[in-house]
Amino acid sequence: MHQISIIINNQSFNFVNPKEAFVYLMNLAIRRSECMDLSAIKENLCTACDLVSEMSTIKADELDTLEKPGKISLRRLSTRMTDAKGFITNVYDKKRLLLIWGDLMMSVDGKSLLRGFGFGSKKHVGNELGDAEKLSVVRTRK
Repeated sequence: MHQISIIINNQSFNFVNPKEAFVYLMNLAIRRSECMDLSAIKENLCTACDLVSEMSTIKADELDTLEKPGKISLRRLSTRMTDAKGFITNVYDKKRLLLIWGDLMMSVDGKSLLRGFGFGSKKHVGNELGDAEKLSVVRTRK
């Protein structure tokens, strides 16, 4: 597969695959989230989703019919970005927006949330309930 080049602010960035570009763009979008208001974070994430969607569509069109699995995964990434943009635009809470970002980052990387394997259970009072992966992502971004 060919290298992917993206130009941001007159600087060229080269990536080996679309997932690597996705991770970089999404991290770039929320790099200073603690200093930004909700609308700025939404705009950055939507722009990153648009870039990844456009890039994956272009790469899928370049592949020939012999590389069908790669083409399917690129189309799926493009669809996922369109869906994520819909979720992002309908969020009115900064914490919820960062949760969606964390879920999206893990799902594109092929890692699912470990549902049911939280910090505690209802039997043990005093232990915090929740998903360890999801909460750790949110806590590192505050």
